[in-house]
Amino acid sequence: MSNRIQSLIESIPDASPLVGVIEYKQAWQDTLGANGLTDPFEMALMGGLLADRLSWVFAGAYQAAQHGCFPALSRLGDWYSFAISEDRGRLFPGTTITDGFLTGYKTWVAGGPMVDHIIVTIGPAIAGGCYLVPADHERVTIVEKPPGDFLSELPQDRVTFTGVPMGDTTELDHSHAVHFGLAEPYFVMVAGCGYLSRQSARISAANVEVEAMEEINAGVYGVLKDLESLGESGFWSDVAGLIECQQAVTQYGRRLAALVNTGDAGAVDAILAEDWALNGKLLGMYGRGLRARLE
Repeated sequence: MSNRIQSLIESIPDASPLVGVIEYKQAWQDTLGANGLTDPFEMALMGGLLADRLSWVFAGAYQAAQHGCFPALSRLGDWYSFAISEDRGRLFPGTTITDGFLTGYKTWVAGGPMVDHIIVTIGPAIAGGCYLVPADHERVTIVEKPPGDFLSELPQDRVTFTGVPMGDTTELDHSHAVHFGLAEPYFVMVAGCGYLSRQSARISAANVEVEAMEEINAGVYGVLKDLESLGESGFWSDVAGLIECQQAVTQYGRRLAALVNTGDAGAVDAILAEDWALNGKLLGMYGRGLRARLE
């Protein structure tokens, strides 16, 4: 394992129950600043180590993925949401620029009220450009949506733009954004490794299934090293290698979940059987899409 990975695992504080997205964002910001972390790989690993549930694993990875695709974003701890999705039924018209003003809707904003800036595409693709818009702009309204069953603790809302002057936005270089479909699974795997490492260590400390947890921990460390190496060449550079890492992380996650869901993990706080039942697919859901890129 690289010195960087070892240092992060040793320096990031143990996860405490972070019952809401407000607490997770605050822990994210505090730890980011205290450790001077600016690299997306480090952000994702930190996000996973801080997480006490899978919703926060995704939240941390999602922030890192945006930094990986938009290098110009500030690394000072603000939260971003990459708003691409639009209403296919056209009930809510998509985004357009007319006479110098941004109008329209985006149907998915991860983090909702916790977001500081929204990265907006013009239309449902990046080809029309990507613009950074302050979430607190007077002509931006984040509309709360009822939580779904998956990652329900992370707000997943809709946003309305009602004539935002383009002078109040910042156009971003989106040359790396074409890789967002690989950035998200890559950084979810990095954050997932941090989460699995921390939680398996907690179970071992409770003297429950120590040997199995040590085996999972060793395997996760190996995957982290592979992910770090892959990232040094560009997280988009080796889809086959990313698939191997994703499959390994999914396998270790299932082994840990099997212990949790059967109750064999004992009374270890921050390990919730319900969380695994509802959100455990997070680590495995990217496999089909990744394999399709090789077909």
